[in-house]
Amino acid sequence: TGDILDTNRDKYTLNYYVNLAKEIEKSGAHILGIKDMSALLKPYAALKLIRALKNEISIPIHLHTHDTTGNGVATVLMAAHA
Repeated sequence: TGDILDTNRDKYTLNYYVNLAKEIEKSGAHILGIKDMSALLKPYAALKLIRALKNEISIPIHLHTHDTTGNGVATVLMAAHA
């Protein structure tokens, strides 16, 4: 719903997602699942998001995406690189 790389978008920022993940972990979750059902998560956004989440939460992160836009493989590779 939000492109964290687009600085003109200020509703769903990287901080928004990091704070949400912290709240999810704090509430007792054992894993964080990120569902990108429309394959809108861009590769470099995945890198930035997963890296930030790994620095802020201690539970495992699971990314589920699709290849509808043709970026699926690159997105998963960048997320794994994070």
